[in-house]
Amino acid sequence: MKIAVFAAHPDDAETSVGGSICRYSDAGHKVHVVNMTNKGSMRVSSAERASKTMGCTFEFLDFVDHGNRANGDRELGLAFDAAHLAIVDAKLRELRPDLVWAHWPVDTHPDHVAAGSLVLRACDLIRLEGGDWSPDLWFFHPCIGYQALCVAPDHFEDISAYVERKRKAVGEYECVNIWDAYPLHESADKYHGYQAGCLYAESFTRCNFRSGEARHRVVGEGRA
Repeated sequence: MKIAVFAAHPDDAETSVGGSICRYSDAGHKVHVVNMTNKGSMRVSSAERASKTMGCTFEFLDFVDHGNRANGDRELGLAFDAAHLAIVDAKLRELRPDLVWAHWPVDTHPDHVAAGSLVLRACDLIRLEGGDWSPDLWFFHPCIGYQALCVAPDHFEDISAYVERKRKAVGEYECVNIWDAYPLHESADKYHGYQAGCLYAESFTRCNFRSGEARHRVVGEGRA
């Protein structure tokens, strides 16, 4: 199976689903991380080291994030618009993953909202074409209650065996003071472990697209 992880920033994949990346990579699946912003030399080297630790590949789309906007220019930054959507759509078609992991789009960080919304729309457009391929989509949840809001997980991955490896991958991003926020992620992993019946787990919400005739049906209309 091929998995594509779309992360708004370098370190989002590692902190949110780093354990799951390790788990699926070890099981023989091909995991590829697409970092959508922040293609600076320090971040690239950090992402390279983290990817080696997790056993996956990576790349950057080099969009501009909201933290790098010059002089308060509101036209800059990752956004849900036609230009960004075209690039994300093209990348998905190039990679042709079986499964996509992306940001839960209800979030206090504008880049997370845009990243999740772009991937959701691109996946839906591919599905609507009705071709021989369309990926499944699972949302991940960075910093639940602080960034990701109104979260409704319906799937958990047991990462108990990968906690230290995840921590090592995250630690490659010391250039952004990663340890200041890491306790939030680890606390969430412990909480989700409790929900899943294990020590540590990462949470997902699976996107169930309506398709075919059911897509356009409302209550009381159409055939029973």
